[in-house]
Amino acid sequence: MYENHELPFLPTMMKAKAVLSIYRNVVWAVKNTAQCLVCEQEVTYGSDLGTALSYLENFAPDRVLEDFESRVRNIFETKWLIEIIDNALARIKEYPVYGKCYYTILHYSYLSCDKHSNEEIMRKVALEKTAFYQRKNEAIAIMGIALWGYALPTLLKELSDEKKKEFCYREHIYA
Repeated sequence: MYENHELPFLPTMMKAKAVLSIYRNVVWAVKNTAQCLVCEQEVTYGSDLGTALSYLENFAPDRVLEDFESRVRNIFETKWLIEIIDNALARIKEYPVYGKCYYTILHYSYLSCDKHSNEEIMRKVALEKTAFYQRKNEAIAIMGIALWGYALPTLLKELSDEKKKEFCYREHIYA
C-alpha cells in the first residue's frame, strides 16, 4: 500500500506514530485555550459574544483585534488538523481486515481522553501479547497511509480546487 501511494514506509510510519503520540496533549491544549479565550472575552467584554465581537471590530485597537483573530485562527486550524486525524481513524475502522481491531488499538493507545495500558487494550481486543504488538504496529502503519496517502492529499486537492474556484470567481467579477 505504501508503494501505491509512493510513500516511504519507515519515515511515514514514524511520522504517524509521532502525530498519534502528541494527539491527546494537543486536544487538551486546544480545549483549554478555547476555554481561556471565552473566559477572557466574558471578563473583558461581558457575556454577550455579539457585543464583544462588535467592540473588537469597531472600537478595539488594531493590535488587540489582530491578536484575537490570530488566537481564534490558531484554535480553528488546530481543530481542523484534529478532525483530519479523526477522519483518518474512521477510515481505518472501515478497513476490511482487522479494521475494528486497529481502530480500538489506536483509539485507546493514543486518542481517548484517558490513557490505557497495553494490557487493558489487549483485553479489549482479545489478543495475546505478540499478536497485539503486531496489530499495533500495523495500525500505526495504516494510520500513516490514511493520513499521508488519503486524508492530506484529499485536503490539498480540495484546497487547490477552492483556490481555483476563488480565482475564477474573481476573474469573472473583474472581467
